[in-house]
Amino acid sequence: MQTLQPALRLLCVNCNIRIEKLRRHLVFELDTRVISKICEWNPSIVITEEHYICDVCKESAIQHVNSGLANEPGESSSRGHMHACLVCGSSLRNRKCDLIVRENPSQLQQAIYIELENRIAPRQATSLDHVCHPCWLRLKRVATRNMQQNIQLQAEPEPEPEPELETELELEPEPEPEPQPQDQQAVEVPGMITLLQYRRAPNTASHCVFYNCQNRDLHRFLTH
Repeated sequence: MQTLQPALRLLCVNCNIRIEKLRRHLVFELDTRVISKICEWNPSIVITEEHYICDVCKESAIQHVNSGLANEPGESSSRGHMHACLVCGSSLRNRKCDLIVRENPSQLQQAIYIELENRIAPRQATSLDHVCHPCWLRLKRVATRNMQQNIQLQAEPEPEPEPELETELELEPEPEPEPQPQDQQAVEVPGMITLLQYRRAPNTASHCVFYNCQNRDLHRFLTH
């Protein structure tokens, strides 16, 4: 099943009105002097081969070129249609519209204006521009949502820095015990006698405590 493609919205490069049902012209097919005049009216827009202009704006540009008139960008005499929504290009005749507040705006109005600039870039809003009420409501919803997100981000506490792990102190290696000489037979310690290389003999009074000793001349150790 073939999917339907969304209808292409064509806007006049000069007055921004929708021109799908209006007589229109490709800008690059016009006289170079007329193209220069259109570029003079819209300095923020780079004219390409895909831009169209409505018939009223084209005739106005030709009239200005022939008469040598000079108009500042955005002036009423340079626009073929004055009642067009700046966002969607719909005609504002017999429709409710809203004026974009630029001087001394409230916080919400400033957020709406910023969102409008993002929508229409590189075109710039002027004091003569209006927005239809549906587009204004959409701009207001987006601006309100952005303001709420900014408030939530500002209210969130900053994460505390993690404490640095203390470096473990390097333990000094314990000194190894000095090796005892092999020929040392016993080490005297107060209260006891330590016998080296001693293997216990049978616990009897008739044998020497040293292993395999056959001497019968025995002596008794006194213990405390």
